[in-house]
Amino acid sequence: MPLAHVMWLVGCGYTDNPREIEKLSRCLAWCVVPAVVGLFLTGNIFYGGERPSIVVRMAYAAVQRSAVGVLTAFMILSLVMRAEDFQRRILEWDGWVVPSRLSYCAFLLHVDIVHAMLGARSQLAHVSFLYVIINHLGIVTLSYLLAVPCYLMVEAPFTQLNKAIFEKKFMPPTKKTM
Repeated sequence: MPLAHVMWLVGCGYTDNPREIEKLSRCLAWCVVPAVVGLFLTGNIFYGGERPSIVVRMAYAAVQRSAVGVLTAFMILSLVMRAEDFQRRILEWDGWVVPSRLSYCAFLLHVDIVHAMLGARSQLAHVSFLYVIINHLGIVTLSYLLAVPCYLMVEAPFTQLNKAIFEKKFMPPTKKTM
């Protein structure tokens, strides 16, 4: 909806000033995160007292998924169109290079780590919010720690081999002198 609102304002001739459009899109880009949080908090109406009918729950689910999709699309569009500098600086930070290189190996390893951790249990665990957070962070940390040697010994050499085999090296044409 925010993107449609901006397009409507521009289409109706509200403003032709690029600064005004940039200012409005920057403001809307900052409103996406609180809008998503507010949208998820509206789901609290289903967790107290009497349970609403199935029609109300289905309507809410349809509207919520559509709204989250539109807000996510607007966020991606605002980042691609470089509407907001602060958010873009965080996402384009050079510190994300190492986790991005390790993410595929971590993805491949995390299922085995979860199975090993579940198989190593000898008793049932009391599930609480703190337990789930600690368990999740342990799996993520262990996945990334094991992804480092996997990346260095498997993925990086194969990437270089792939480049050496399939990448065409264009050489500038040489002039024949006569």
